Amino acid sequence: MIGPSYTPAFIYGGPTRAVTDLCENLAKAGHQVNVYTTDANGPNNLPVKLNKEHIIEGVRVWYHHRWTKDHTHFTPSLLFRVIRNIRKFDAVHLISWWNLVTVPVIFICILRGVRPVLSIHGTLSAYSFEHRKSILKKWFQSVIGKWMLSHAILHVTSEKEAEEVNTVVPNPRLSIIPNFIFFPPPPAIHTKEKKCFQLLFVGRIDAVKNIEFLIDLLNEDWNIPIQLNIMGEGDVDYTTTLHQKSSQNIRITWLGNLDGEAKWKYLVDADLLVLPSRTENFGNVVIEALSQGTPVLISDQVGLKAYVINNQLGWVAKTEIQEWKRLLYIIWSELSERERIQKEAPLRIKADFNEMNLVEKYVDVYQQAANFSK
Repeated sequence: MIGPSYTPAFIYGGPTRAVTDLCENLAKAGHQVNVYTTDANGPNNLPVKLNKEHIIEGVRVWYHHRWTKDHTHFTPSLLFRVIRNIRKFDAVHLISWWNLVTVPVIFICILRGVRPVLSIHGTLSAYSFEHRKSILKKWFQSVIGKWMLSHAILHVTSEKEAEEVNTVVPNPRLSIIPNFIFFPPPPAIHTKEKKCFQLLFVGRIDAVKNIEFLIDLLNEDWNIPIQLNIMGEGDVDYTTTLHQKSSQNIRITWLGNLDGEAKWKYLVDADLLVLPSRTENFGNVVIEALSQGTPVLISDQVGLKAYVINNQLGWVAKTEIQEWKRLLYIIWSELSERERIQKEAPLRIKADFNEMNLVEKYVDVYQQAANFSK
């Protein structure tokens, strides 16, 4: 496994958690898993020993010092380790695109006759091409990116992400497998109080999450007691701007970054998880909330929208203030529907996201890549 971040760099949110859970479950199933990563942890570096083997939950991890502290994650020592060892492994799994870890490693794989598996994690969405260094991304993708990606098996986590990839990579080799997600057993069923309608957002504080929309929504006039809790962390300047935008609204509470029991308590106690993302290839927190019996309201740009609709586990809508306001009044009034989801969702999630079933799916993709590389 090769990527720019790994546990405990959870400042990067869902992708780092998903990769960590995947590696640990593969190791638990008896596979030898090696991780080459950087010491990236947002604007800071992880306080870990570099270029040394660490055993973390059965996974062998090597951290390397990154030279750049932005999203490029340029790390020469990692690339040298890859060059020396790339042919020693049965399969190579890379994480994300548009960084100076993954892009050079794919080129190394091509030169050494290795077909890698590349988890896209939303990096080929239309939003990604418009969000940061858009002109450079479009030029790179048209000149060489498509050719490089044609040599990989592209792992996506939803049908929505597969559609996005198909628009930028001609005839891609695609594998659709959901993320691994850790969740504790759900609590005993209990009737949630109706004194105040508790909304919860959990995720990175990032423009892609569209938190401004939630603030504008809560700034509307409301005829019901409603509260929004926002959990997460992100860029300090951006987070400060959002705090200022919501500073006069007593309906909004900023929780900061919570983990472990504190995080799960909020997920259990919430009446509704809200995720209005501008784009989201999967949406780990949707599964986390449903595993605890909490229904969800998400934008139509979240990769799990079809799953939510098909299993009747929540609501999906375009991010329009009046539409979300209308839906929230309905959801508030339909206590029996929320209680139905509370009972049914944990069982559905436990069945659909069984760890060993997912391990088998990932191993099958690795075998396809290994057969090419022999």
